Amino acid sequence: MRQLKLDAFLVHGNDIRQVPVHRENNPAFAEYEEASQNVYVSRARKDPLDDIPYCRCEARADWRLTCGADCDNRATQTECVQGYCASRTKCGNQRIQDGVHADLILVKSTGKGVSLVADAPINEDDLVIQYVGEVLSRNTYREREQRVMVELNSRHTYGMEAISRGDEITINYGNEFVQPDRRKRCLCAADSCKGFM
Repeated sequence: MRQLKLDAFLVHGNDIRQVPVHRENNPAFAEYEEASQNVYVSRARKDPLDDIPYCRCEARADWRLTCGADCDNRATQTECVQGYCASRTKCGNQRIQDGVHADLILVKSTGKGVSLVADAPINEDDLVIQYVGEVLSRNTYREREQRVMVELNSRHTYGMEAISRGDEITINYGNEFVQPDRRKRCLCAADSCKGFM
């Protein structure tokens, strides 16, 4: 089963339930814009056929999934492309394409607006969620950097340590993205936080 809109439902296995906070009823969502996939703003999307990563995994005759730890693509943190994997429907390396991610909810957060929070424990190195948004050309990025914080290209995010239910999910973008005079105070309160983003 695929995930529906994040602010409408959460899907985990066969369990579907409505998220308790809805954008329409919550002013914190006023500046939040949902993106289920990357939006190519100032450059054309590359033809995916140009860069399809092929693996050398072999389909199994039994029910077990292929493309495990020994998969060439998995070793480079690349998913096998649906329809192009040698194992066909038994590929175990297509979690992002299948919409699989940790149980997460959006909640109103004092001083921050909206926070993404774990709704169930997440193990270290587990896939948390794919990070999507606007894909920019270098020139558009530089223009926007003068006005706003950075908007990143497609990424997928993994937990660097175990995450407990109720923990806020935060992303450290690093210091190289923001000019020192444009930094904003970080409100994550993590012990390892550098204080600014």
